[in-house]
Amino acid sequence: NFQTVRRSASGSAAEISTPTVRTTAAEQTEGGIRVAHSGDSDVRIWRGSGQVETRTGERVSLGPAEAVAVDANGKAAPKKVLPPVPTLLAPPHQAEITYPDPSRATTMLAWKQVPGATSYHVMLDYSAYFNRPIVDRGGIADSSVQLQGLDTGKYYWRVAAVDKEGVEGAYSEFARFTVVRRGGPGMA
Repeated sequence: NFQTVRRSASGSAAEISTPTVRTTAAEQTEGGIRVAHSGDSDVRIWRGSGQVETRTGERVSLGPAEAVAVDANGKAAPKKVLPPVPTLLAPPHQAEITYPDPSRATTMLAWKQVPGATSYHVMLDYSAYFNRPIVDRGGIADSSVQLQGLDTGKYYWRVAAVDKEGVEGAYSEFARFTVVRRGGPGMA
Protein backbone atom coordinates (compact mmCIF):
# COMPACT_ATOMS: atom_id res chain seq x y z
CA ASN A 1 0.00 0.00 0.00
CA PHE A 2 1.17 3.53 -0.63
CA GLN A 3 0.11 7.09 0.11
CA THR A 4 1.67 10.17 -1.46
CA VAL A 5 1.73 13.64 0.06
CA ARG A 6 1.64 17.13 -1.39
CA ARG A 7 4.95 17.66 -3.14
CA SER A 8 7.16 20.47 -1.97
CA ALA A 9 9.50 20.41 -4.97
CA SER A 10 8.27 21.23 -8.45
CA GLY A 11 8.62 18.31 -10.84
CA SER A 12 9.06 15.68 -8.13
CA ALA A 13 7.17 12.39 -8.47
CA ALA A 14 6.37 9.28 -6.47
CA GLU A 15 7.23 6.18 -8.47
CA ILE A 16 6.63 2.55 -7.51
CA SER A 17 8.13 -0.22 -9.64
CA THR A 18 7.70 -3.99 -9.91
CA PRO A 19 9.26 -6.32 -12.52
CA THR A 20 6.31 -5.70 -14.90
CA VAL A 21 4.89 -2.29 -13.91
CA ARG A 22 6.06 1.24 -13.16
CA THR A 23 3.45 3.46 -11.49
CA THR A 24 3.77 7.21 -11.08
CA ALA A 25 1.35 8.39 -8.40
CA ALA A 26 0.00 11.94 -8.29
CA GLU A 27 0.01 14.08 -5.15
CA GLN A 28 -2.26 12.94 -2.34
CA THR A 29 -2.92 9.53 -3.86
CA GLU A 30 -3.65 6.31 -1.98
CA GLY A 31 -3.40 2.91 -3.54
CA GLY A 32 -1.89 -0.53 -3.53
CA ILE A 33 0.25 -2.71 -5.75
CA ARG A 34 0.32 -6.50 -5.56
CA VAL A 35 2.79 -8.85 -7.20
CA ALA A 36 1.96 -12.56 -7.35
CA HIS A 37 4.54 -15.36 -7.37
CA SER A 38 3.56 -15.91 -11.02
CA GLY A 39 4.74 -12.37 -11.85
CA ASP A 40 1.22 -11.03 -12.43
CA SER A 41 0.70 -7.59 -10.87
CA ASP A 42 -2.21 -5.31 -10.17
CA VAL A 43 -2.33 -1.62 -9.37
CA ARG A 44 -5.24 -0.11 -7.44
CA ILE A 45 -5.89 3.57 -6.90
CA TRP A 46 -8.34 4.22 -4.08
CA ARG A 47 -8.02 8.02 -3.93
CA GLY A 48 -6.18 10.33 -6.31
CA SER A 49 -4.68 9.24 -9.64
CA GLY A 50 -1.71 7.53 -11.22
CA GLN A 51 -0.07 6.58 -14.50
CA VAL A 52 0.81 2.93 -15.04
CA GLU A 53 3.38 1.84 -17.63
CA THR A 54 3.88 -1.86 -18.29
CA ARG A 55 7.12 -3.58 -19.27
CA THR A 56 5.79 -3.76 -22.85
CA GLY A 57 5.20 0.01 -22.96
CA GLU A 58 1.44 0.06 -22.50
CA ARG A 59 0.20 3.11 -20.59
CA VAL A 60 -2.93 3.17 -18.44
CA SER A 61 -4.27 6.18 -16.54
CA LEU A 62 -6.05 5.35 -13.30
CA GLY A 63 -8.36 7.60 -11.31
CA PRO A 64 -10.11 7.13 -7.97
CA ALA A 65 -11.52 3.61 -7.40
CA GLU A 66 -9.87 2.14 -10.49
CA ALA A 67 -7.50 -0.80 -10.98
CA VAL A 68 -5.59 -2.58 -13.70
CA ALA A 69 -4.11 -6.08 -13.77
CA VAL A 70 -0.88 -6.76 -15.67
CA ASP A 71 0.24 -10.28 -16.56
CA ALA A 72 3.78 -11.57 -16.09
CA ASN A 73 4.62 -10.66 -19.70
CA GLY A 74 3.62 -7.02 -19.14
CA LYS A 75 0.23 -7.10 -20.94
CA ALA A 76 -2.43 -4.92 -19.28
CA ALA A 77 -6.01 -6.12 -18.89
CA PRO A 78 -8.89 -3.65 -19.25
CA LYS A 79 -9.32 -1.20 -16.37
CA LYS A 80 -11.70 -2.20 -13.59
CA VAL A 81 -13.85 -0.09 -11.30
CA LEU A 82 -13.28 -0.91 -7.62
CA PRO A 83 -16.22 -1.42 -5.25
CA PRO A 84 -17.25 1.68 -3.27
CA VAL A 85 -16.04 2.25 0.29
CA PRO A 86 -18.41 0.93 2.99
CA THR A 87 -19.93 3.34 5.52
CA LEU A 88 -19.48 2.16 9.11
CA LEU A 89 -22.63 2.18 11.27
CA ALA A 90 -22.03 0.52 14.64
CA PRO A 91 -20.33 0.89 16.91
CA PRO A 92 -19.88 4.52 15.90
CA HIS A 93 -16.54 6.31 16.21
CA GLN A 94 -15.52 6.91 19.83
CA ALA A 95 -18.34 4.78 21.25
CA GLU A 96 -17.98 3.26 24.70
CA ILE A 97 -19.58 -0.17 25.08
CA THR A 98 -20.23 -1.43 28.60
CA TYR A 99 -20.65 -5.09 29.50
CA PRO A 100 -21.00 -6.77 32.91
CA ASP A 101 -18.47 -9.38 31.73
CA PRO A 102 -16.74 -8.45 28.43
CA SER A 103 -15.21 -11.95 28.10
CA ARG A 104 -18.73 -13.38 27.63
CA ALA A 105 -20.20 -10.54 25.56
CA THR A 106 -20.86 -10.29 21.84
CA THR A 107 -19.94 -7.08 20.03
CA MET A 108 -21.53 -6.48 16.63
CA LEU A 109 -19.77 -4.48 13.92
CA ALA A 110 -22.19 -3.22 11.25
CA TRP A 111 -21.88 -1.19 8.04
CA LYS A 112 -24.06 -0.16 5.10
CA GLN A 113 -24.30 -2.65 2.26
CA VAL A 114 -22.31 -1.66 -0.82
CA PRO A 115 -24.06 -2.06 -4.19
CA GLY A 116 -22.33 -4.78 -6.21
CA ALA A 117 -20.42 -6.19 -3.23
CA THR A 118 -20.65 -9.95 -2.74
CA SER A 119 -18.58 -10.01 0.44
CA TYR A 120 -16.60 -7.84 2.85
CA HIS A 121 -13.18 -7.84 4.51
CA VAL A 122 -13.16 -6.73 8.17
CA MET A 123 -10.15 -5.77 10.25
CA LEU A 124 -10.00 -5.06 13.99
CA ASP A 125 -6.83 -3.96 15.79
CA TYR A 126 -5.60 -2.21 18.91
CA SER A 127 -3.92 0.30 16.58
CA ALA A 128 -5.21 2.56 13.79
CA TYR A 129 -2.28 1.28 11.67
CA PHE A 130 -3.76 -2.25 11.50
CA ASN A 131 -0.26 -3.76 11.54
CA ARG A 132 -1.19 -6.57 13.99
CA PRO A 133 -4.89 -7.24 13.45
CA ILE A 134 -6.81 -9.15 16.09
CA VAL A 135 -9.43 -9.90 13.43
CA ASP A 136 -8.56 -10.04 9.70
CA ARG A 137 -11.54 -11.79 8.15
CA GLY A 138 -12.62 -11.85 4.52
CA GLY A 139 -15.52 -13.57 2.80
CA ILE A 140 -18.18 -12.07 5.08
CA ALA A 141 -21.44 -12.18 3.13
CA ASP A 142 -23.52 -10.02 5.50
CA SER A 143 -23.09 -6.33 6.34
CA SER A 144 -22.27 -7.17 9.95
CA VAL A 145 -20.10 -9.49 11.98
CA GLN A 146 -20.32 -10.60 15.60
CA LEU A 147 -17.19 -10.78 17.73
CA GLN A 148 -17.14 -12.80 20.94
CA GLY A 149 -15.29 -11.98 24.14
CA LEU A 150 -13.32 -8.81 23.41
CA ASP A 151 -11.16 -7.74 26.35
CA THR A 152 -11.57 -4.31 27.88
CA GLY A 153 -9.66 -1.69 25.91
CA LYS A 154 -9.69 0.48 22.79
CA TYR A 155 -10.26 -1.05 19.35
CA TYR A 156 -10.07 0.25 15.77
CA TRP A 157 -12.07 -1.32 12.95
CA ARG A 158 -12.52 -0.90 9.20
CA VAL A 159 -14.20 -2.68 6.30
CA ALA A 160 -13.56 -3.12 2.55
CA ALA A 161 -16.09 -4.35 -0.04
CA VAL A 162 -15.28 -7.19 -2.46
CA ASP A 163 -17.06 -7.62 -5.81
CA LYS A 164 -18.13 -10.82 -7.63
CA GLU A 165 -14.73 -11.08 -9.33
CA GLY A 166 -12.92 -10.96 -5.98
CA VAL A 167 -11.70 -7.39 -6.48
CA GLU A 168 -11.36 -5.62 -3.13
CA GLY A 169 -12.02 -1.89 -2.86
CA ALA A 170 -10.54 0.62 -0.44
CA TYR A 171 -11.00 0.25 3.28
CA SER A 172 -13.35 2.59 5.07
CA GLU A 173 -11.94 5.19 7.41
CA PHE A 174 -11.47 3.51 10.76
CA ALA A 175 -13.79 3.88 13.73
CA ARG A 176 -12.57 3.51 17.31
CA PHE A 177 -14.58 2.08 20.17
CA THR A 178 -13.82 1.19 23.77
CA VAL A 179 -14.99 -1.89 25.66
CA VAL A 180 -15.37 -1.35 29.43
CA ARG A 181 -16.54 -3.53 32.29
CA ARG A 182 -19.64 -2.22 34.10
CA GLY A 183 -18.37 -0.27 37.10
CA GLY A 184 -14.95 0.12 35.45
CA PRO A 185 -13.15 3.26 34.19
CA GLY A 186 -15.39 5.93 32.73
CA MET A 187 -18.47 4.78 34.66
CA ALA A 188 -20.29 7.00 37.13
